[in-house]
Amino acid sequence: MDIENLETIVLAKYLFTLAKSNIRTENKFKRSMGMNLLQDSVETFLFAIAEHSQITLHSTRFDDNLRVIDEKVQLSVCNQLKALNKARVSSKHFATIPEEKECYHFMEFVEKFMDETSKKVFGKSIVSITLLDAIEKGELRDVLVEAENNHIKKKYRDCLINCRKALYLGIEWHYNIELSDSENPLSNLPVMMNFDKKQPGLLPFMMMLTPDNFKKNIESYIKDPSYYNSNSGDSCAVELLQYGIDNKEFWNICRLTPIVIRRKKSKEWVVKYEYKQLINIKKENVEYVLNSTIGIMLAIQGKKEATKKLENEQDYYLVLKKNRMTIHEKASKLGSDNGEIETDDKNVKSDFIIKGLDDEEYYWHINDARYPKGYLCERDINLEASAKLADIYK
Repeated sequence: MDIENLETIVLAKYLFTLAKSNIRTENKFKRSMGMNLLQDSVETFLFAIAEHSQITLHSTRFDDNLRVIDEKVQLSVCNQLKALNKARVSSKHFATIPEEKECYHFMEFVEKFMDETSKKVFGKSIVSITLLDAIEKGELRDVLVEAENNHIKKKYRDCLINCRKALYLGIEWHYNIELSDSENPLSNLPVMMNFDKKQPGLLPFMMMLTPDNFKKNIESYIKDPSYYNSNSGDSCAVELLQYGIDNKEFWNICRLTPIVIRRKKSKEWVVKYEYKQLINIKKENVEYVLNSTIGIMLAIQGKKEATKKLENEQDYYLVLKKNRMTIHEKASKLGSDNGEIETDDKNVKSDFIIKGLDDEEYYWHINDARYPKGYLCERDINLEASAKLADIYK
């Protein structure tokens, strides 16, 4: 089932939910509106069936489209569906207020019709069809499935927490300033710059420190684990823009859900249980958060799927003339040394070749985790053994 078909089914479910909430009131005008929404949900559901079953609809008339779909799917309840449409026409076009008993009758009929037909056409109950079906399998989907189950069971607190975990897995993990034992604190300057917004003027001073002292200064400003989540203000505005995500919707979720952080060493989830978010939770807020979070995750997934990648992304190795070579800091004979390579097999990982800064020689860039990054002059390379790489500029 593709994403467009899923969205059509979810829209039908949403319209049916709105219809139920209006029909279950004492207000006869709302019940009338509920009847219109009920028919809209059925019509949208039928469009989903047509899309899934590859049925082409040429008419704008409900009865004509119903007949075409019934010929292939065999709905067996066409008379009741026509009766519902007739009731909707009376309500919408002739301002006839439907009786309460009639509204409840059609509501129960539509609920049963959509569920049974969904099992027949889509192979599963309509209750179990959500936009989550379009999320790729993995931890993110597992967390969202748990959030949805929490919502169904009315465990609203857990639903909000799991939605925020999904948001963290999709976006906020970039803004975790906790440093692992092996992590260079200056390896992610954008995040550190964001930390500087919370502690103005601190970063320029800290950048003059050694990595160990840098870490110690960060830790001195951490009062509890939630401080590691540096996502605040407009910190991820550019990232949201790249994914086409509504900035307001993202921050609404952040306001309605508690901050979470995943510790880098233990991988443990830590939740900041704020009273204002987790006491007297409103059902409509939970529904908004769940639906919006799923929508945001789909937007991120869609953007990543649309991003073109090189088909030949792999590691490339050059072959040295000697087992021991000096790495230059710059693509220049005049630059200072940046370390040494010492290897038994003479194979070193490289990612590009470029002409020197101040000479006519070509330099091969070393990007191998075993050695410092830097450049090797062409005369240091066994060009015959490295012919596959050398051919790109020869």
